[in-house]
Amino acid sequence: MRALEPAGAIAAMLAFFALVACYCRHLQAVLQAIPASARRAPPGSVWWMFAIPYNFVEDFFIVAAIAGSLRADGRIATAQQRRWQRLGLGWCAPQIASLWPGAAGVLAGAAALALWAAHWRATLHILRGLRDTAPSTPTAAADVATPAR
Repeated sequence: MRALEPAGAIAAMLAFFALVACYCRHLQAVLQAIPASARRAPPGSVWWMFAIPYNFVEDFFIVAAIAGSLRADGRIATAQQRRWQRLGLGWCAPQIASLWPGAAGVLAGAAALALWAAHWRATLHILRGLRDTAPSTPTAAADVATPAR
């Protein structure tokens, strides 16, 4: 960030936060596509990712809650759910390690960003799968038709 000078650093941070907002919108859409009866967290809970520094721990809980919701919903294959959860927890851990000073922190941050991108891609794939299949019960279909905020 120092190399970017103040204006560049501010622009980079704003761009990063805009990407996090887009990612949160996709996570929220995943939860909204799952019937309320199967959700392990409200869709709006994903926005806790912006509660710095709380988010460093909360991100693990967000990934776990969505993974539990996917399991309860049952429309996404178990192997795909596990991969999604592993990628999610995979970016959370090096995100914390990125706080270490020096090269170790920079390398951990780079790993976190790469895993985050892979997780986002997997999230989009799961979201498509949820949108392409109807919930299995009439009650669940009604839950999805009127998503909670």
